Amino acid sequence: MSGLEKFLNGLTNGEAIRSREDVLRFENKEFTVDTCCTPDCGWETAVWRTNEKIVVVEYYKDRTGAEAGHTKWVQVMLKDIKTELKSVQNSMEWAGFYDKLSKEELEKVVRTWDDYMTIIFLLKEQDEELGK
Repeated sequence: MSGLEKFLNGLTNGEAIRSREDVLRFENKEFTVDTCCTPDCGWETAVWRTNEKIVVVEYYKDRTGAEAGHTKWVQVMLKDIKTELKSVQNSMEWAGFYDKLSKEELEKVVRTWDDYMTIIFLLKEQDEELGK
């Protein structure tokens, strides 16, 4: 099963929401380091500088490895904010099966992603309105 298939399954079975319940996160004015167990790729650390794209920098076999990796990436970024961030994610491998989809199936995937992102933004706006 490709990463995209696992991700979409996670949207429908609730894993995507549950995966955000156990998160390691360091955030300051310059950057964020976020480590969690995603339904599509398992434990991973993503890093981004303020107003820059998110880069998945490392995958782990378990939470113990993720904790150590998270701490490492926080220290790396604190030491040198300009550290080059290299993605370990290969989007073609992750999507895996785009070339096997019919036009109708591809439109369904895109529609599902758009619906998901709309819900996420609406929830974020609601949290902001409630002062969370």
